[in-house]
Amino acid sequence: MYAVALLSAAGLTGCLSRSGDLPSSTSSTSTTLSSFNLTDISASTDNVKTMTLTWTKAASGTGISYTVCQKDTSEENDCLALDTVEDTLTATVTVDSLVEALAQDYFILASNGSSTVSSNEDSLTTETANEMIGYFKADHVDEDDSYDNDISSTNAVNVALSQDGTTLAIAVPFDDSDYQGITTSSFNDNSDAAESGAVYVFKKVDNTWSRAAYIKASNAQSNDVFGYSIALSSDGGTLAVGAWGEDGDQAGVQTELPITDSDGTGNSGAVYIFDLSDSDSSNWVQSAYIKASNLGISDEFGLNLALSGDGSTLAVGAPFEDNDLSGIETSSDFTDDSVVTTSGAVYLFKLDGDNWTQDAYIKASNVGSGDEFGSNLSLSTDGSALAVGVPLEDGSESGIQTGTTLTDSENTSLTDSGAVYLFDLSDSDSSSWEQSAYIKASNGEDYDYFGKSVSLSGDGQILAVGASSESGGTTGIQTSTTIDEGSESSDSGAVYLFDLSDSDSSYWVQSAYIKASNLEDDDEFGFSVALSNDGSTLAVGAPYEDGGTAGIQTSTTIDEGTTSVTESGAVYLFDISAKSTSSWQQSAYIKASNLGDDAYFGRNLSISSDGSALAVDAPSEDGGETGIQIGTVDEGTTVTNSGAVYLY
Repeated sequence: MYAVALLSAAGLTGCLSRSGDLPSSTSSTSTTLSSFNLTDISASTDNVKTMTLTWTKAASGTGISYTVCQKDTSEENDCLALDTVEDTLTATVTVDSLVEALAQDYFILASNGSSTVSSNEDSLTTETANEMIGYFKADHVDEDDSYDNDISSTNAVNVALSQDGTTLAIAVPFDDSDYQGITTSSFNDNSDAAESGAVYVFKKVDNTWSRAAYIKASNAQSNDVFGYSIALSSDGGTLAVGAWGEDGDQAGVQTELPITDSDGTGNSGAVYIFDLSDSDSSNWVQSAYIKASNLGISDEFGLNLALSGDGSTLAVGAPFEDNDLSGIETSSDFTDDSVVTTSGAVYLFKLDGDNWTQDAYIKASNVGSGDEFGSNLSLSTDGSALAVGVPLEDGSESGIQTGTTLTDSENTSLTDSGAVYLFDLSDSDSSSWEQSAYIKASNGEDYDYFGKSVSLSGDGQILAVGASSESGGTTGIQTSTTIDEGSESSDSGAVYLFDLSDSDSSYWVQSAYIKASNLEDDDEFGFSVALSNDGSTLAVGAPYEDGGTAGIQTSTTIDEGTTSVTESGAVYLFDISAKSTSSWQQSAYIKASNLGDDAYFGRNLSISSDGSALAVDAPSEDGGETGIQIGTVDEGTTVTNSGAVYLY
């Protein structure tokens, strides 16, 4: 969990003695310990989120053990040990979270085996933390690889972190390479398959990040847009990739290569599943190719998707599907002759052994033309709860309804006000899905796009919903369901938090309404949201925010700088110390380390299980360098909309 940072200057120099068990030196010595100083904390140039601490000698002799400590009063000697070295006056350590690291004090304990002394305390500066940010680019950067100008109601999920924060998947959906399949080495980048798409997988081993794989569809073709949506299992061992522009005409699931996919159903869409090989944990293999059971032209199956933590439940959105059915079908054999244009659908698949099967086909219970049901999705860790964001839904009711018989007042509609539908596996039948809630904003208005982004906590008991075009003008966090919007701030955006009631586990309540602390018109705060697994950390993207100060700020009073950087984008972090509606607080305001106009930083983001690692996409970033950089970015020549991902 992130903490509010209290940045302090270097602490007092001294020799405060601390007792307790410490690492013993390897040789006996009678050298007397004396006062010594922690003199520097600097960013390492070798690894992401890594710092080097330097100190003076505590004794003139040898056999002295030095322990790098993060101050923690709950630990012996107030020392949470990060590293121990002997007769060395420097150590390099990797932090889990740059934001949390800014909130900590550090010191060194010296021991000769019989006594200990401590150095002064010091802390990271924001300048040092900014030099520790990771910056990831494709191996081959080309114009418009990561972004197009069509901003639809569906969020492209182009970046995914495993829950342990050690695997990072980055999609380049408009990649033009004609390569097919998977490679761990260099590859041919002939631009003969325009917008076929690709996914890069990066892995952290011994605190060092490197590219582990470059993945293309085994049947890659132009305009498939492979990678428009991606999802990772908790351990990073299963990867799901959506390709909404894929044209194959074979319905259902295939597990054998080569794929049978005669073209003929344009933009019907597909999802590809990849797994790490059982025999080689560094080798990715394609394990499934999945199409809708009722595939149709321009359904765009795979435009969005979600994967459960164990990788055994897959939800796939097809927001342009036209069937007029409503509710849930558990059979893959159903009639869909009538049309409700772009009403949308969600398909649920379950892994049984080595085989994927369609588990359910879900439509809105109040199906409506143009709603694009399935635009945005989130699954709980165990795959038993599903949230479906529908930002173009028009119902005029406010608040929360349970059950499937809805009062949505379509005749007095709020155009594109948006809604979220919640589905759960039945308590009485673990194989049967049922709708548990239909949620509208408590202050909904036309074109708010409530449901533009959705995120469930791991246990499915906390829900975050972004409404990117909500126009309330009051900053900060409100916990009353009676919202004070203040004066209008057009398209500033908002995020709503909902909790399952403590007294009734089937009843949802609105627990918070969150606005940016520096809100401005057209920032679209809430365009993306991500909750940590325990629901204690919330990341919110505002890709059209214009602040001009790069890096991380931990004060709630934001310094935007003297010059606006138009639509550079920002991410806001919020945390909560316990499941209490009164304790949410903003912990950080984060910008790219190399600000650029129209980069749209924050359009996509992903967070690790404990909230310590945060990956943020800037799909329209223009840097021309390749690979991984740390801190100060060398952009090289300009390559428009090549895109980048930042790791904090």
